Amino acid sequence: MDSLSAALSQHKNDGLSTCRSAHPTDNVHKSECVLTFTSSFSPFGVFTSLSDFSCFAKEAVTLPGFYLNTVSTRVKVVYSETETEKQRPNKLAINLEGGYQDNSSKFKTLTRYSITFAYGSHPNLSFASSPIDVNCSLATLQSDPSLLPLHSLNPDVLPSALSIINHKGVAVVADLSSWEVSD
Repeated sequence: MDSLSAALSQHKNDGLSTCRSAHPTDNVHKSECVLTFTSSFSPFGVFTSLSDFSCFAKEAVTLPGFYLNTVSTRVKVVYSETETEKQRPNKLAINLEGGYQDNSSKFKTLTRYSITFAYGSHPNLSFASSPIDVNCSLATLQSDPSLLPLHSLNPDVLPSALSIINHKGVAVVADLSSWEVSD
């Protein structure tokens, strides 16, 4: 039995019914902590609440319940010698072919997601988590043996986590709403 299953069986009534799915009009903070501005590139990543879509650093999580833990890392992309020679600038231009390029093509961002259950009371909260593969469908995740106890106790957790992962974020929603015609 993994740590998430064990924690869920012990704390069946602690915050298990407080998950909801994010809709396009919801403000979902998922990239940095709303209190400490810690990003997902920190060692423990960030924890987005599945009940109110606020994002916290691990030390800022004060309430028990379900969270989506997002941890990102940057990995340097290794190019062959011919590709490196091709990238050397021969024009005085920025982000044009033959010119100086930004660093976005030098690194690749890898993001890991896991569903985390915080239990206990603050300041002694404990965390149990289980990784999820975002490339799988919801039906595949619901039948995953490691996530089966989670899904049987609260069937809203996986759809809620996937809705947060696929949500466009607060900045995009704000930009889109500024273009709406007001009557």
